[in-house]
Amino acid sequence: MGLNPSCNNVSDRALKKLPVLGDPPFKEPHAKEAVSELKALLPEAKFTGEVRTQKHWKEGTKGWKNARVGLSMWYEGAENDTEEVKVRTVEATALGWKFSRAWYYWVCNTYEKPIPAAAAKAFNDKWGDQVRFNGYAGGTDADGPGKSYHVDTLDGLLALVKLIREHQ
Repeated sequence: MGLNPSCNNVSDRALKKLPVLGDPPFKEPHAKEAVSELKALLPEAKFTGEVRTQKHWKEGTKGWKNARVGLSMWYEGAENDTEEVKVRTVEATALGWKFSRAWYYWVCNTYEKPIPAAAAKAFNDKWGDQVRFNGYAGGTDADGPGKSYHVDTLDGLLALVKLIREHQ
């Protein structure tokens, strides 16, 4: 059985899916990439991500190779295969919404300023394969106000930000 992430639901191959950054918190190069994605579309965003140090497998080690294929096991000498690295989460707020970068998508949610139900339904009908209402991996009908979305493409993120701005 293989991994089938919801970004595979994006039907138009010409669309640019967001890059896979791995699970957060991210190492600095990936965190910078995520920040630049959002800043390009939402320059007023206030970033609040947390920076901390944690152990990671050194690239090329047995632990690193195992982790890349989804195996997690301890072995003799594993402590020599790790290093302390700075990592950070990428979170921002703007327009009454919170934006958090995840593995290959943006999580966008609000309690203060939801998208009205009718607009959320119309948006879902057009963008539902790129911007997932309530974050459902297989997609779902918009059955109320839009308070939470998972966004798989830059075009989808731009469309959502535009929609949020329209309903301020």
